[in-house]
Amino acid sequence: MRFANISNYLSNSAAAAGKFAKATGTYFSEGLKQGQTSFGRVISPYGNFAQATKYARQGNLPLAIAAGGLDVLTDASRSAYWFLNHSLAVTGNVGEAVGQKIGLDPRSTQLLKRATQFTTAASAGLVANPLTGARPAGYKSIMPVSKEEDPTGRTSSAPIAESVLRYFTGRRGDPLPYRTLKEERPEIAYPTYSKYLKYKHMKPDGFLKVDPETQSFVGPLGIIRGTAQGLNEPEINYFGVPITASTAAATGAMLGTTAAAYKAVPESMKTVVTSRGFTPEQIAQKTDLQSRIAKLSAEYKMGDDTVRGGLNLAKKQLREIRPELIKGPDVGTMAAVIGAGALAALGTKQLTKQFFNQRAEQQLKEKEPVEYLKHKHGSFQAASEALGNPGVRSWQELTPYMNE
Repeated sequence: MRFANISNYLSNSAAAAGKFAKATGTYFSEGLKQGQTSFGRVISPYGNFAQATKYARQGNLPLAIAAGGLDVLTDASRSAYWFLNHSLAVTGNVGEAVGQKIGLDPRSTQLLKRATQFTTAASAGLVANPLTGARPAGYKSIMPVSKEEDPTGRTSSAPIAESVLRYFTGRRGDPLPYRTLKEERPEIAYPTYSKYLKYKHMKPDGFLKVDPETQSFVGPLGIIRGTAQGLNEPEINYFGVPITASTAAATGAMLGTTAAAYKAVPESMKTVVTSRGFTPEQIAQKTDLQSRIAKLSAEYKMGDDTVRGGLNLAKKQLREIRPELIKGPDVGTMAAVIGAGALAALGTKQLTKQFFNQRAEQQLKEKEPVEYLKHKHGSFQAASEALGNPGVRSWQELTPYMNE
């Protein structure tokens, strides 16, 4: 049943209004029935708000309203937002997609997904010593003791609880005061630190703000921000979780190496474990059929006998989708394959950080030679001695001797 002439339903006729309400209610109730999962949870078989808009454009306003209502009831749209509102969720989705692309079974795909998230977290400094609150080098505790006990903010008041909190939230905390940070991150120069703080606290002007000085930007509500400099390397901060260039490179290396290593595994070792379940193709087919059945059932109940054949066929096709025997590698094989990826991630992270540290130092030397000397030597006397005691009296006079 189609509702191309929406105006008929919105006329002053009580009968038309009642028919419109009945059609909307029928679509809604059938959607609830077909969206019931085996775990008692309800999903929206009609899709989310985007699909509801499509139904409205097609002229089926009752179905559009039902789809929108079920979206709100089942959190169809918000679930997608929640699913992507953390950097680790995003990298986990990437890991899952890679697993499916290289032909892993569902169980092994989930292992790769978790390993990808762990690699990203570890590379971002979110996995560290739990006895210190898993605090990354150069950052304050997010549950610090009082300032009287530790003015720097390094010491955690509850290390284990902080480690758990960091694991779930992915928060790094604020950078330490520069003198303290320099003890843990000696490669960071003060101008870099100063620009990073400016970037970190930058607020958007309306929808977007771009700061050419710090080569950074911040999006609406501060949800996403990024900098080309960072603490010596580019960084994207998504929902408060920073992903640096070395973290992204490490995660990419882990996935690429894992995929290559799995490809090299003998076929006989890829079919050792057998389980029963639905393949991704079957799941997509079931979802499509459930949506079709919900719509056809509603239209049939509203008196459209022409859909009976299609409804019965769709129900028959849904019944015929049964779990299949799925074969995959054993845990030992996956551990070896993912382990190879982890080693690649570790090496890639170190090489990437080294590259960006050297680049940052060279840029500082060229653009701010005085700050470079302070960064490398600390005091004027130490810098003068390192450059052969040229007998000058100021930092500026000392800079020409850097390249001698």
